[in-house]
Amino acid sequence: MALSNADRQRRYRERHLGVDGGKDRLQLFISVHANAQLYRLARHYGCTITEAFEKIAGAAEQAMDGSLTPTERKSYYAPL
Repeated sequence: MALSNADRQRRYRERHLGVDGGKDRLQLFISVHANAQLYRLARHYGCTITEAFEKIAGAAEQAMDGSLTPTERKSYYAPL
């Protein structure tokens, strides 16, 4: 029996969540300008858009972390 489009989409998303659910799905709208910047960064680094986004987030967090007080840092790293 053929799978419905919804079933194929669900399986695709499940496959891309990584081993043991190591990834989350992110759905958002960004400006055309920001999207172009993200594509250019990915192309420059020779990586996927996902990897470029992860690099940007990591670098931004690292840059900001040094400016936090111990109380702010504890609050920032509190579980979501």
